[in-house]
Amino acid sequence: MKVLVTGATGKVGHAVARALATRGDEVRALVRDPERAAGVLPSGVEPVRGDALDTGSLAEAVRGCELVFNAMGLPEQWLADDGLFPRVNARGSENVARAARARRSSSDITAVRSRSARRSRAVPVATCSWPELKKGIASETTPAAA
Repeated sequence: MKVLVTGATGKVGHAVARALATRGDEVRALVRDPERAAGVLPSGVEPVRGDALDTGSLAEAVRGCELVFNAMGLPEQWLADDGLFPRVNARGSENVARAARARRSSSDITAVRSRSARRSRAVPVATCSWPELKKGIASETTPAAA
């Protein structure tokens, strides 16, 4: 299965991408800088240049994907630009959900996982068991953000 993971350079997204790649899925990771991310991403994960705030890059990133996991976001709320946190976490997650929904055909299944999108409706689809992901997350060291 071809899968897009956002936030694959973070702790949760990295564990999801690694679990999917380990089970044999074709995994793409949305990253702002593919060269920087290449050293951080799990083996076999394809970095795809894009940004959750750039709808054009999202449309390209989800092309051909059957499943989308959204694990990106800014953990820090107290930034110099107080509009950045909601822009990235809420609007960015909404953009990911819209891109995933727009490319979906009747036979596709889409899952969007987000920490902060309140307006985006998530479609819960299990692709890895929670114990598998939990074990992967617990054994992870957080990679440097890319």
